[in-house]
Amino acid sequence: HEVENAKKKFDITNKTKNIVCGISASGPTKRWDIKNYINLFENINNKFPCKFFIAAGPKDHDLVKEIMNSSLKDKCISFSGMTIAEAIPVISACQSYIGNDTGWAHISAALNLKSLYLFCDSPSEAYGKWRSNIKLIIPKGHAICEHNTRGKDKISFEEVLIKSLELIN
Repeated sequence: HEVENAKKKFDITNKTKNIVCGISASGPTKRWDIKNYINLFENINNKFPCKFFIAAGPKDHDLVKEIMNSSLKDKCISFSGMTIAEAIPVISACQSYIGNDTGWAHISAALNLKSLYLFCDSPSEAYGKWRSNIKLIIPKGHAICEHNTRGKDKISFEEVLIKSLELIN
């Protein structure tokens, strides 16, 4: 019932790719650059009609603001004003998650969304392999990602774009 209400409230239909976007993380070393995400979502939106659900909290105001000031603003809905309980039915109505390794990622995967986690600075083996619907991207030159990998600048935009398109297609 709550999922159906979320679909109505946010006009979530199968006419669009409905993507939870995990732009947030617990610290700057764990976040892929927001400009990369904007570029990624613009590229995806050029291929498919999309609706982007921006998974970020109240402390991520600047990140959300950058997305809401981009060409994507009319296609984005932010979770920053919602509680987790309010966001869960919305996430459940979506098909995929693309973003950093965050709590939003784990909620999305647990709700069976096809998920693409970007690991910049946290243990990919511990946090990214607990469900078969999770695909991983780790920094170039690393077999795995760990704390203190500091790899956010070693994640290829092209790789993220290719794997994102594979995920949502």
